[in-house]
Amino acid sequence: MKFLKIFFVYLYLELKEKIIIFLWPNSQFKRDGIETIENFLTEKECDYFINVAEQFREDKSYMIGENAWFVNRSEKYDNQDSKVSQLMNLQNLDEKAKKLFLSKKIETLFYNRIKEDLFIRSISIQIDKPDTSTKRSWHVDNTAPASYKAFIYLTDVHDNNGAYTVIKGTHKKNIRRWLNTVFNFIKNKPLTDVNYFIKSDELGDEFKAKKGTLIMSNQTLFHRGSPFHSEKTRYMIVIYLRRSTDEITEFVLGKPS
Repeated sequence: MKFLKIFFVYLYLELKEKIIIFLWPNSQFKRDGIETIENFLTEKECDYFINVAEQFREDKSYMIGENAWFVNRSEKYDNQDSKVSQLMNLQNLDEKAKKLFLSKKIETLFYNRIKEDLFIRSISIQIDKPDTSTKRSWHVDNTAPASYKAFIYLTDVHDNNGAYTVIKGTHKKNIRRWLNTVFNFIKNKPLTDVNYFIKSDELGDEFKAKKGTLIMSNQTLFHRGSPFHSEKTRYMIVIYLRRSTDEITEFVLGKPS
């Protein structure tokens, strides 16, 4: 029964997603599934949020009150992204983050491109230490329906700094994504891995940019953190968004049990 769900229900959701994207107005975001906006934050604001992250940074995961937490991925993710940690639900800890959370600035940027209402589920700060061995390979955050993220680099990201990397346009490769889901289920792998049907010329685009740059991303894109991260710790804000029509569920990603 579960295989039939994967086969038919997931196919239906992917085809529905394809129609939704087809109806978006023409834009760079529709074509590529990703777009950058420079100078969204000032250098001073970037440094401020780095200092906030450092105040809560620890070597292990822990709760911060009832509605925020710090997660060290080395404890949970089967040695994938083992040098990554995150301060989750930042809007519950910091007034400037809460102001951004309530401002509708991020949601408006997406609405202007896709004419869909999104809502922010959570704001986090992600800390990526140099890592050339445990970066997760190509994947999606979820199968259809799509989720979205806005990344804000808090440090300059150049060569060897672990740039966010995507294969542009793959948010529209619905059948390839569905086939990966089916094969992953059969082979007992995470459904969101992209292990199959990557073309030899699809090397991905690394999004290198100055601190303060915002990256809007459809998270059904095939993406990864660059595996060539050999220099400098990367700090960035990660903002999680879903469609307002999606079922509202509690945000618990990485929450310590």
